[in-house]
Amino acid sequence: MKLHEKKSTGMFEVAFCGHFSAGKSTILNTLLGAEVLPTSPIPTSANIIEIKNGLQGLTVHAKESQPKVWQGEIPWTKVREWGMNGGEITKMTITAPLPFLGEHSCILDTPGVDSTDETHEAVTVEQLYTTDAIVYVMDYNHVQSETNLYFLKQLTLEKKLIYIVINQIDKHNEAEIPFSLFKKSIEEVFARWDIKYFGLYFTSMKNTEHPLNQFSLLEKQLKGLLFQSKQVTEGSQLRLEHGFYQAVLHRLQDEQQEMTLELISEMKEKGYDIEQLSEGEKLTSQMISLRNFEEELWGQFDQELGTLFKNVTLFPAITTDLARDWIESLQPGFKVGLLFSKKKTLEEQERRLQKLVNELQDKVKSQLVFHVQSYFQKVDRTQLSNVDAFEEAYSNLPYFVTKELLKERVLTAHASREYVFTFTGEITNTIIKEVKAKAKALVDIQISGIKPYINEEIKKLENKLAKNKEIQEYNIRIENVKESYQELLEKVQKRLEQLPLDRKFYEQLNQAMQGTYPDRKNAFTKVIFENDSVINTETIIKNKEVAISFSEDDTARWLENIKNTLLKFQKTSLLAQERDHLLERIGRYEKQNYIVSLFGAFSAGKSSFANALLGDNVLPVSPHPTTATVSTVQKSTAEHPHGTVVVTLKSQQSLNEEIVTVAEQIDLKLTLKTLHTWKPSMKDFISSWQKTYAEYLVTIQTSTEESEWTLGTDLYVSLEELQGFVADESKACLIEKVHIYYDAPITLKGIVLVDTPGVNSIHGRHTNVAFQQMRSSDAIFYLTYYNHAFSKADQYFLQQWRK
Repeated sequence: MKLHEKKSTGMFEVAFCGHFSAGKSTILNTLLGAEVLPTSPIPTSANIIEIKNGLQGLTVHAKESQPKVWQGEIPWTKVREWGMNGGEITKMTITAPLPFLGEHSCILDTPGVDSTDETHEAVTVEQLYTTDAIVYVMDYNHVQSETNLYFLKQLTLEKKLIYIVINQIDKHNEAEIPFSLFKKSIEEVFARWDIKYFGLYFTSMKNTEHPLNQFSLLEKQLKGLLFQSKQVTEGSQLRLEHGFYQAVLHRLQDEQQEMTLELISEMKEKGYDIEQLSEGEKLTSQMISLRNFEEELWGQFDQELGTLFKNVTLFPAITTDLARDWIESLQPGFKVGLLFSKKKTLEEQERRLQKLVNELQDKVKSQLVFHVQSYFQKVDRTQLSNVDAFEEAYSNLPYFVTKELLKERVLTAHASREYVFTFTGEITNTIIKEVKAKAKALVDIQISGIKPYINEEIKKLENKLAKNKEIQEYNIRIENVKESYQELLEKVQKRLEQLPLDRKFYEQLNQAMQGTYPDRKNAFTKVIFENDSVINTETIIKNKEVAISFSEDDTARWLENIKNTLLKFQKTSLLAQERDHLLERIGRYEKQNYIVSLFGAFSAGKSSFANALLGDNVLPVSPHPTTATVSTVQKSTAEHPHGTVVVTLKSQQSLNEEIVTVAEQIDLKLTLKTLHTWKPSMKDFISSWQKTYAEYLVTIQTSTEESEWTLGTDLYVSLEELQGFVADESKACLIEKVHIYYDAPITLKGIVLVDTPGVNSIHGRHTNVAFQQMRSSDAIFYLTYYNHAFSKADQYFLQQWRK
């Protein structure tokens, strides 16, 4: 419906979206030439703000009442209030003399996609279905957050025209990472996630003279596109329709997968394994096979021995020649010698016959009996109840060629070539018939002996099938889910194939972006926001200082009593984990060691904060999610002098457990041994979280194949070398932990600093590692970024902290 409405109006829409507080409103205000949209480090937009060209005015669209319209003077003091009221207000339209928008273009400001208010993202997503182009603004420090990448990936799947703006480039520190490497790493991440974008811009609204600031280019190309949008409207409409059906396709696929995973999860909760889904078919097949075992045995007999009996050759050329020689010696005119010729003739006939018998016996043994014996040799005797009878019949399989066999069947009056072949064929058939009869008799004995075993197996299978009945119900339900979506998926796919693609769209788009546009300064008049802050300072709670009474001696005695009590029950298994944890904490107190752990979203400044506490650049710092392992900093020891860095690699067991766990998340059965044989197809993984797990497995796969490291060992490196170890995920995925021995005022007091992986990074394992470290900490510093102090990552982490 919305697509049809949009087609009729011909309006070209450019939406600004991204992380809240990434600078969308500031960039928009600069484009508009006035502080029209409120800015704040907390989410301020709860609905869509539409900006159009025209006489200055405001239209407020409410959910349950008619739109309210202001012409001329706008009640700016209320704009911010209405913008934050997502419950009652659905949209605001601001008009002003903005000639670069022309008559057919508008700009949309959307709520942040990372707000803790889920309605904010819902409003944004709904609007983007009919938006022609999207300017996605992200903070320099959070380019690789999962929120950004997942959202951009979804936009790519829906064929959206994306312009990426990396704002606050003034935060870039060339000493930390060269800009060329920073840009390259971003492009590599986007390529790995298969994110397609039309433009990539780096901007700074704080330092407009910054050498890396590309705002003027963004402004020129964006205003050109908006004013010249008529050139691309038709192509954009096609893309929108194509994107709509792509979105429907992926939505259906996600729903199908979600319903399937719910059934599998329900099945697992009842103690069943996913592999058992296909077991029912195997069991049924086995039951059919057992019930028809006689037919199968005879079928196997005919298949293997039937071919042998049909094609065996007992009279090759040499044996046939011997048969001919013997038959010729039986002819009336055949004589040997002049004296005693009769005796000599009989002797020659006997010699030739014996030679034929010997040769034929060899062929029967090697070409026929050997293969029959081999066939029955494979029979499992443990399944037979009549092994003795079977072995006796098996021993009678050999066939012995006799002179009488040949004499009884030969016609002495014939010696032609044709007769010789007739004779050898007759002999062959006679031998095969007798051997075949013996073999069939042996099969009958086998069938008779195996029946008790078969009956027992049938009973076992019946029990398994009875237990498998519930699993098969899940199989049917999963299949029903598949069938219910299959028809819809095929219809959408067919519609996508029917939609034409405008191959000139990108050419027209480039022309529009390079086109000229009219502009006007001071389009807005009397823009006033009475209260420049959306934060109610009256509700801020002020900290109070309270004197703490603490006695080292009293505490030592108290802990000693607890320790002695705990040690009395050391051999009991009841509450063993809690007891050991308490003993460990008491031990740390006695040694005056104190673990302080740093947590927070990636790039919130944890490593920089730790370096500030240490008074030196000890831990690597980067705007990328580099802390892939737990890094511990403590004072030096006799074994580890100041500046020593020990990198502990994961053991084979630890890495194997990690691979198994990650693989299970995407319904794979992989281990460290089998990982190298895995040949993934990323197309098989539909959702973004599945792709994240799959890509991490690929990283481990590549690392284990290419790395020269020995798992389970320690590596000693310098502080300078540490950056390359922990910042590269292909290396970091093999690292268990990093231990730095560094003497600083804070560590010399017994404080051990622990830097943890950032939550909300694209590396799936970071968050889990952070939560594990939380449990063993004495104190926790939770660091969050000023501009993103109320994001989903913060909310999720703090909820876990509470648990």
